[in-house]
Amino acid sequence: MLHRVHTGEKVVACTFDDGPHPAHTREVLDLLAGDSAMATFFPAGQESSDFPGELQAVVAAGYQVDNHTWSHPRLIFMSAALVTRKFESTDRIIRLAGFHDPILVRTPFGKRSLTAPLYLAGNRRLNVFWDCEPESNRALEGHAEKPAADVAALVRQDSIVLLQLMYPSRGASREALSLILQALEKQHSDSPPSMSW
Repeated sequence: MLHRVHTGEKVVACTFDDGPHPAHTREVLDLLAGDSAMATFFPAGQESSDFPGELQAVVAAGYQVDNHTWSHPRLIFMSAALVTRKFESTDRIIRLAGFHDPILVRTPFGKRSLTAPLYLAGNRRLNVFWDCEPESNRALEGHAEKPAADVAALVRQDSIVLLQLMYPSRGASREALSLILQALEKQHSDSPPSMSW
């Protein structure tokens, strides 16, 4: 399990869960391109299968794509065979989108149930968590400026920031993305926010 990335460089990992979504994935890509920032996407396999063009656009733009399981279930009281299927069916969709690098994993809800860690350990797969999640603070809901300020206050070198931007209800978070990137660039002026493993 990984909560921070120790690179020795001034980098912050911006990560986005869920999706892809036909209305918002390309909007997020445009925001990233406008700030020359890199990021890692953790899509769900089912939505990636429903909207393959959106996932292909993420891959074509050069971003890291990792595995958030097939349908974002709580992996509690699931058989080992079902857990394996949830991860490996999502891997196949990511490969079909043209992504060729190693695929990391983020278990839904950050849960560490028994069968998922056993699968990940047995297959030598890294489970990526986070140490900064501004959307978990209910006081920041519906605002763009407050999550950016929260990230600026909490983030450290090598932090992993989690955002969920893909759905219509996440408009404030999408608006906050550019502000967050600006805040990170200001703190880490030697290099833009990027994912570096």
